[in-house]
Amino acid sequence: MAADRRPGERWYYFTAGVVLLGDILHRVLPGGLEAYADEHLFAPLGIRRYAWQHTPQGVANTAGGLRMRPLDLARFGELYRSGGRFDGEQVLPAEWVAESLSPRCETTDPATRYGYLWWNSTLPVAGEAWEAWYCSGNGGRQCQPLWRRLR
Repeated sequence: MAADRRPGERWYYFTAGVVLLGDILHRVLPGGLEAYADEHLFAPLGIRRYAWQHTPQGVANTAGGLRMRPLDLARFGELYRSGGRFDGEQVLPAEWVAESLSPRCETTDPATRYGYLWWNSTLPVAGEAWEAWYCSGNGGRQCQPLWRRLR
């Protein structure tokens, strides 16, 4: 905790919180996080080649520790762009997709907000405002941005 501010006064990304989230998921999901993600997320998307990094406790690192091919990462972005559907199948509930993409807090950048592990920014493009959601990982890797022109 920072001594110079109160909780909720100013937001900063906290990687350890994402690692803790992965540990909690690993403990509550049937078969653990990796097996569950493989069966319920990666397999329906046709993603077969990926590699997790692991925490010292042997749990999949959910804070930037997943590697996959760029086209597979684009499939993940497409899953969210299409409201949780992929190849005619509802892989994620549409309600969860909408909820997880909703901005939850302001960040240190006034044009950027943060949701459930998704960044949300308003970007100027050719004189128009566009809203973009994206995942940003280790080394600047990002999944396919999701765009929507604002009115």
